[in-house]
Amino acid sequence: MTALELAMAMGETEDRYANTVFSPPAKKKLSRPVRAALILAAVIALLALLGVAAKETGFLERLFPGEKYETLEDYVNHIGVTVENDSLRLTLHEAVTDGYNTYLVYSVELLQGSLEDWDDTDHSIRPLTEEGYPVKMGKGVRQPLEGDDPGQGNPNRRVYLWYNECQMNTGRIRVRLFGLNNYHTGETFNPGYLEAEAELKPCLTKIVKGQAEGAYSNIVLSPFGLRADVSGMDMKKLGTGKPFRGKLEYVYREGEEEQKIFDSPVLRPDPVREDVAVMSASFRQPVDIRGIRAVCIDGVEYPLETGPLPKQPQQPTEQSNIPELSGEDRQALLESLFADCTKAETDDSAENGAYRLEVGDLAMWGDEEELHLRAWVTASALKGAYDLLLDRDLNPYPLVDGKTMNISPTGGIESFYDAETGERVFALRLDYTRESANNAAFDGDFGKVSALRLIWYPPAGDRIILDLERTE
Repeated sequence: MTALELAMAMGETEDRYANTVFSPPAKKKLSRPVRAALILAAVIALLALLGVAAKETGFLERLFPGEKYETLEDYVNHIGVTVENDSLRLTLHEAVTDGYNTYLVYSVELLQGSLEDWDDTDHSIRPLTEEGYPVKMGKGVRQPLEGDDPGQGNPNRRVYLWYNECQMNTGRIRVRLFGLNNYHTGETFNPGYLEAEAELKPCLTKIVKGQAEGAYSNIVLSPFGLRADVSGMDMKKLGTGKPFRGKLEYVYREGEEEQKIFDSPVLRPDPVREDVAVMSASFRQPVDIRGIRAVCIDGVEYPLETGPLPKQPQQPTEQSNIPELSGEDRQALLESLFADCTKAETDDSAENGAYRLEVGDLAMWGDEEELHLRAWVTASALKGAYDLLLDRDLNPYPLVDGKTMNISPTGGIESFYDAETGERVFALRLDYTRESANNAAFDGDFGKVSALRLIWYPPAGDRIILDLERTE
């Protein structure tokens, strides 16, 4: 159907359409059945056109072929959200989630130049609660999809799969793209960041009916796995997580065949509630849970029914989670921070026009086996003006001859608000050890580290990169 025929069917044959194509004879009124048929044909043609475009999705079908995808097909979120600037394009394609386990497929396209010059894109992904708060537990795993860009043949586009297992039910996803990196040369391409966000409709879930007797509550079963709250746990002994030693069984409807679908379940502390642990068990592959009527844990049967995810307590917002420092507290922290090293006075700063990153005190020392960093960093902005910025957005990287070493430090970054200035302050206590370097397949030594690079991703403007010379 041509554009003209579509316009005719929709009753929009004004001069701006007709006169540019032909001079029609006197109009004849179409009968209602004929007009209805034309409208129906137009709608079918439009849907067919959209269906062709929808082939741009289908990524998850490649990841979960055959029966696996049939289990998830009704729950896939076909997102299709695209944002771009003059240089980069970010597209969220598809996602499937049960609120705790999320698979997201998205792509990054370079609109100028060639992606062959770049190793990877520089971006972050955050699951969000329904209210839009970032989920602090579980950063997820990101990897490029194997093979060529499916159906596109576009060498300047990379398609990624991001998987996340978190302990806080989510209703949204946010991807922030900053630019491109060349990890071999340390070169970066940063034309300004892009941000795309999408709401996610969760797949079928089954929940426990009421509060059954037993140690487990808030039980959620989905095609991806099982999770439950566990009471009566000793959190000190639990640490950051341990294998779950209990027994899991599912009760099927009569005639349903039991499947061996368990992976190793684990117990972890809840990110918000101090007295509750979370048991989670992922399936080896997506499972059709419609035939499961109950779950049996440690011999206790918990009847299940189809229902929405139970509401979990929300983690506090960033501002309420960051203490204020008085002048006296600030001085005490400074003395503690530099108690075991010689403090070097510096005056380094960088800005993006909206925000400013400043380092006033810095000490960096070590040898071939280890590198230590102590710093007092100020991120200049008005108190409360952050878009739920998390501490990990201030990323430190050692450099050797201008090349970035991607090594995870031990230690941490503490964040405060200065009560007198209202500025965000970071106290950095970081140690790069041989053990952490080996985990990153580092084959050099820390004695060659010549500088430190601080990267900050404020909520407005481009990212800020601050290179600091090493001091002994």
